[in-house]
Amino acid sequence: MNLNKPELPSDAALTHVSTQETSPQASPDSSANQAESIAQETLSSRNWELELLISGAVFFSLFQLPGLIQVAMENAILQTSGNLILIALSFAKGMSYLLIFNLGGHFLLRGYWVGLLGLASVFPQEIIWEKLPYSKLFNDVYRTKIRSLTATAKSVDDICRMIFGFTFLILLLILGSSFLYGISGIFIFSLNFIFPQIPTIIWNICFFCIALLPLLLIGAINSILLRKPHLDSPRLRRLLSPVIHYTLIISLGRLYNSLMFTLRSNVARGKIYTVLYVFVACVMIAPSAELFFGYSRHIFFSQNDSSLSIEAAYYENFRQQQGNTIDRLLLRFPSIQSDIVSDPYIRLFLPYRATDNDSIKAGIGQGFQGFHKEGLYLPNSVETTDSTRQLALKGLSGIYTVSLNDSLLTSLDYFFHKHPQTSIPGLLTYIPTNGLRPGKNLLTVRKFGKKSEYFIPFYFVPTERVAK
Repeated sequence: MNLNKPELPSDAALTHVSTQETSPQASPDSSANQAESIAQETLSSRNWELELLISGAVFFSLFQLPGLIQVAMENAILQTSGNLILIALSFAKGMSYLLIFNLGGHFLLRGYWVGLLGLASVFPQEIIWEKLPYSKLFNDVYRTKIRSLTATAKSVDDICRMIFGFTFLILLLILGSSFLYGISGIFIFSLNFIFPQIPTIIWNICFFCIALLPLLLIGAINSILLRKPHLDSPRLRRLLSPVIHYTLIISLGRLYNSLMFTLRSNVARGKIYTVLYVFVACVMIAPSAELFFGYSRHIFFSQNDSSLSIEAAYYENFRQQQGNTIDRLLLRFPSIQSDIVSDPYIRLFLPYRATDNDSIKAGIGQGFQGFHKEGLYLPNSVETTDSTRQLALKGLSGIYTVSLNDSLLTSLDYFFHKHPQTSIPGLLTYIPTNGLRPGKNLLTVRKFGKKSEYFIPFYFVPTERVAK
């Protein structure tokens, strides 16, 4: 049994190749082809070790990646106004889960394959049907349904190699897309810096024409030539050859097209595209699966925010602590210092999210559009004055309304504030507690009218009672 057996070619085989190379009757091409065939067979017989090593190492190292991407997503939610970065991070998170699944499956299947080969080497005859305690009827059925160790190992080996190659094809496709995306960011930022008076949309259109349009163009021309091959000509080849070479460079096509073309030419087109579409769909669904699926037997517990619930996110003393850091996702919500207040002031933090920029600009008017352009900028380009700070405070505080019990608080003083542990930007205001009734009170924060409501119940204990 020589099925993918992990051993080097025998000395006899090497001697035979050497003899053919030195024989005057053997042509150089024939000798080179035979030597290449031997080298390829040797490489393929040993690559299972590299596959197992790489998939195992990457598989276990990837377990930390979804958590790191989640932290980046939380930062993006708090600090960016566009959805592009968040979509890219969500895609990366889903991709990390699918890579863990793919490489974990490959690791287990390759271990199963090694076990099959090991058992087959111990028992070369494999299944001896005559020694099994079954009647002829059962033996005949089992012979048609149960495969030998050798045949099973061959199928498992093919599956492992397909999984390994397909996984790295996806990785290289993502690398090519990321490279194109990175070039676009550098291109647009550089031109915005050199020509700040020209709108960003102009540079986006220019980049589309330079980078994306050639990719779409060669795809369209290829479709036309497949339908009308008579249009092919030497002149058209001279025109398209540099364009094809250019698209291979900007998309890093030289890295992954050998894998892609091999799969497309050996696997049915419908199957390969079905696998790709299913894979991409799983990548898109994986990060948000917890939003659609869940299991709980606590059917009488309300999970909706209301004045009858106390949410940990609204209280600094309840927020989950991990070392000296706070879960950054909780910082999307307003918060006060504690669920039990005995201080002379309630310290209320209102987060600032970049997604609110358009609403803030609409509230301020056309006189002030921000301290700098949205996106990448140089620190020395920021210009601030007391008047612009006041306008910004007015715009930020204008998206919130704060009520204490049944009273609307309209004369609060707001300050720019960064969270001391995470540097999340927002507003800080102080609400006096004098005249507040002891016991339960309700602080209500509304954002954009009633679009978002946050109910923050707390208990007020006057200082003199605490002293007693």
